[in-house]
Amino acid sequence: MADDRWLRWQAEMAGTADSPNIGTVLVTLAAGAALLLALLGGPAATSAEDPATGPRHGPACTELRRLERHGVSSGPTLARTRAACRREASNGR
Repeated sequence: MADDRWLRWQAEMAGTADSPNIGTVLVTLAAGAALLLALLGGPAATSAEDPATGPRHGPACTELRRLERHGVSSGPTLARTRAACRREASNGR
């Protein structure tokens, strides 16, 4: 490299460099950072919890979320679990 005829920046400007130019490297790093932020920040930003009431962590609320994830949309078990979750939330649990 010390005996090269052209300096690195001259080779990049002429388009004869054997490595990617700095613009390509910066764009790739920026795209990677944006993707990483989207993946790490996504679940928190799209959480199903209501931000006004805050997350509900009681056992009945956990069971309610499990039932909803499994597609249960009606029935006595769901109704009892919803009522119990509302009671837990109103008790400040």
